[in-house]
Amino acid sequence: MTASAASTLISFAGYDDPAWIQLDSVSLVPLTTISTGASLQPAIPETPSWELALPSLALLVLLRRARRAYCRRG
Repeated sequence: MTASAASTLISFAGYDDPAWIQLDSVSLVPLTTISTGASLQPAIPETPSWELALPSLALLVLLRRARRAYCRRG
C-alpha cells in the first residue's frame, strides 16, 4: 500500500481467535528511502529491556531492605 497524502489512515482487519492473536512484520518506510536504496535507520531507537527493568529491580531491592530493617526494630 502506498500513502496518497501526508497523512494516511492505516487499518487492519482479521479474525480474533480466543487462543491466538498475532500481527507481525508491519513497517512504514518513506518513499525516498525506497527509491534511493539507503539503509533503514529507526528515527527513535528502542530502549533495551534491561534498561527498563533496572529501575524496577532497584526499587524492589530498596523496599525489601526497608522491610527487613523495619521488622528487626519490631
